[in-house]
Amino acid sequence: MPTSGIKVLFISKPWDIPEYETRTCIQIRNLMCQIAEFMPDVIVTSTTTPGQLNLSGFETRKKWVHVDKKSTNEQVVQSVEDCYGFNIWNKNPNEKTQPLISVYTGTYNAGDYLRDTYQSLRDQTYPNWEWVVVDDESTDGTWDRLLSISKEDHRVKPFRIKHSGKIGNIKDMATRLSDGEYLVELDHDDMLTDFALEEIKKAFDDPEIGMVYGDCDFIDAQGRRIGQFPAAQTNLSRLRRGYVHIPQQSSFFRADLWHRVGPLDPSFYFAMDYDLWVRIAQQALLVYLPGHTWASFRLHGDAKTIAADDRCWPEMLRVHYREGGHWLSPIVLKYGLRRMAAPIINWRRQHMFKRNGG
Repeated sequence: MPTSGIKVLFISKPWDIPEYETRTCIQIRNLMCQIAEFMPDVIVTSTTTPGQLNLSGFETRKKWVHVDKKSTNEQVVQSVEDCYGFNIWNKNPNEKTQPLISVYTGTYNAGDYLRDTYQSLRDQTYPNWEWVVVDDESTDGTWDRLLSISKEDHRVKPFRIKHSGKIGNIKDMATRLSDGEYLVELDHDDMLTDFALEEIKKAFDDPEIGMVYGDCDFIDAQGRRIGQFPAAQTNLSRLRRGYVHIPQQSSFFRADLWHRVGPLDPSFYFAMDYDLWVRIAQQALLVYLPGHTWASFRLHGDAKTIAADDRCWPEMLRVHYREGGHWLSPIVLKYGLRRMAAPIINWRRQHMFKRNGG
């Protein structure tokens, strides 16, 4: 008898098995996106073997079975049940000693920085990583650059979707395509330090920690260090008061925790990470490790943090009020002070660029 509720994705040719929750993928070029959306327990091919599956990560490939196109329902059920049962009771032998870490990136017209970002991953002292890049149908050659890099390194996994312009949907898709036990978002123009992944893997030895973050350098368009992000220990109550101090590029979190608190809210743009951190802090510990610089955050004229930082705080207030916050609270007062200080803050940033030749 089929096990009720198993999610099965059929590729090209479907079988009618009512006990399973099924979907059929006809457009092979959208296969990985459909896998990310449906999150099947088993993937069944029969008439074709898509190259995307051959190049996918272990966590995806282990769900894949190929059957004869003339197979009966009973034969397909047996193959599905064998695959499903094997994945429940058997683990990757390297999973405990070297768990996969997924670095995910959303891109649109990324320019010339992708190679630097990739090089920072290639230089990692920890080998078991993947770079999942979802391109929002760039028009400047970004996709060709990604394909070129992916041919050099099987750990680079580019995906292209129809242009939406919605960063939340792009990032959400990227996390769903990621197979790792730990996740980190890295913007297309930022970089990790070469020991970052090895250090965060050790930091997660404590099962109570849901997210860990370290220090992050500011760099200019030419990659020169021009400062450091003011990172500090925070928690749920401090986040609710507007005390954030988390550098997104240096923050890593458990994938299973993300799946519990996600998905991302696509209505946010600048405060999307803040919203996620609040939800993570409601479930687990956030831990800051001072003195551990794990990333470089590139600041330049095109960076959204510089161009429209004043749009972040209204979005943070939306999170505040959604969580039952009062209008007489520290975060609201902090927003008011921030608005008054905005000209000085922007002047200091621009002065920092000019002083360093940016």
